[in-house]
Amino acid sequence: MKDVFLIFFAVFLFFSCNSSKSVFAQENGNSGKVWEKGSITATGKITEVNRDGDGQMIIMRNRNGLEYICVLAKKNLIEASAPYRDFDVGETITFRGELQKENQILVTEILESL
Repeated sequence: MKDVFLIFFAVFLFFSCNSSKSVFAQENGNSGKVWEKGSITATGKITEVNRDGDGQMIIMRNRNGLEYICVLAKKNLIEASAPYRDFDVGETITFRGELQKENQILVTEILESL
């Protein structure tokens, strides 16, 4: 009986985690696309930039008004990314990265705005 309960719990936990990603994507509509393993692509207009050492914390707002906090560091960028550079308030940009919290992205790729 205990084994059946553990199997049921594991299946329930698996489907619960998958559904939370889907709900996030549905709530945000076109604001960002959630890929496998919690990565997301988001486009928005930069509203704030805080530079610190080898990185930047960028707050951007998409066309639906949703804010993202994007943590950008040179060491986290993949080879296929556009080159690291300093961003300015008012620019529109697309980032891809790992979703850390509800609206926080650890940027792994810089994509020029589409």
